[in-house]
Amino acid sequence: MIPALLGMKNAMGEMRARPLRILQVVDKLTPDSGVAGVVLRYHDAIDKKRIVFDFLAHEEPDLWIRRRLEKDGSKIFVAPPLRLAALVPYLRFLRRFYAEHPEYAIVHGHLPNAAPFYLGMARAAGVPVRIVHCHNTRSGDTVPKRIRNSLLFKLIPLCANVRCACSEAAARFLFGARNGRVKRPYHLVRNALPLGPYRFRPEVRERARGELGLGTDCLVVGHIGRMCPQKNQAFLLKIFAAFYAKHKNAVLMLIGDGELHETLRRQARELVPEGAVLWLGVRNDVPALLQAMDVFVLPSLYEGLPLAALEAQASGLPCLLSANITEEARIVPGLAQYISLQETPAEWAALIQPRHERTSDTGRFFAAAGYDISTEAAKLATLYEKLHEEHCRQRPAEEP
Repeated sequence: MIPALLGMKNAMGEMRARPLRILQVVDKLTPDSGVAGVVLRYHDAIDKKRIVFDFLAHEEPDLWIRRRLEKDGSKIFVAPPLRLAALVPYLRFLRRFYAEHPEYAIVHGHLPNAAPFYLGMARAAGVPVRIVHCHNTRSGDTVPKRIRNSLLFKLIPLCANVRCACSEAAARFLFGARNGRVKRPYHLVRNALPLGPYRFRPEVRERARGELGLGTDCLVVGHIGRMCPQKNQAFLLKIFAAFYAKHKNAVLMLIGDGELHETLRRQARELVPEGAVLWLGVRNDVPALLQAMDVFVLPSLYEGLPLAALEAQASGLPCLLSANITEEARIVPGLAQYISLQETPAEWAALIQPRHERTSDTGRFFAAAGYDISTEAAKLATLYEKLHEEHCRQRPAEEP
């Protein structure tokens, strides 16, 4: 009898020692996805003896990302594309998925407009912890999308029982505000960074510029973002054209791709000489490319909290940001300047000051503001464990 009890006790200890597997629901796992970039940074930094991320994506993941995640022990599942016209097959997939994977006690969703579906089905399947995470401050680029999404957002309280946001502005947008404060309790999960790779190093700058064929006198105006209406690159090209008119040694470095790529190329040909814009596409060496820049410009129509603006400041770059971006994106004193989108491209261009003395001493500001990924990943692990303890006491032990 006593040996049997001891064996049971040891087995329970082993079950508790297993890491919690968290299902992260994302749109896609590709290098051009800002949301995926945030989640992957937390994946890289989190203690995998405590927490392991598995992923439910809505399209086939990038092969390099898939291999990297699977090497770390993560599982990747691919859901059918979510379209209202194909909603029934999507819901059938979710019902079958949750039935086949009862091990997930926590589902962390990063697609608020689809949350009524994947979190709703999670609730029906008995998943105890259902997290909705807001990464933005607007519900879409077009009026029909905004109307559709605003209706779907109203259903979120019926399916999610934990709220997260990347910024207070994003929380106010999705969870509502009263007297300027967020109405409902939420957890702030910052878009934190691994600070080491972004630290400014003159030798990295020199090497990166050399590989791109940029001379020492070249003024590099940089931008990172998916080529879509939200990022407002059409306005950015006009800003650069006004700047180029007075600085013929300037180039615009565009990192990213998207549905507006060809449209933007045509616009660029009408505004500046062909070689004045560097179309670098989606890259996996962003920290080095930031070192090659002289100034960073982000004229977004809306953002939750732009990761690119944080990366630029971590690299010591002066940043010119749209006034539509939350002030929470200002991390390093003196680097971020805000300007209204109502101002003309020439007025924006006049504020570009690329000859800035670069500093490598940005990490302390990020750490003080809560944007050091090592610290924030530990906090997120603790949050998951606390939620599991609070909501899952009666749940059977998870499978390894």
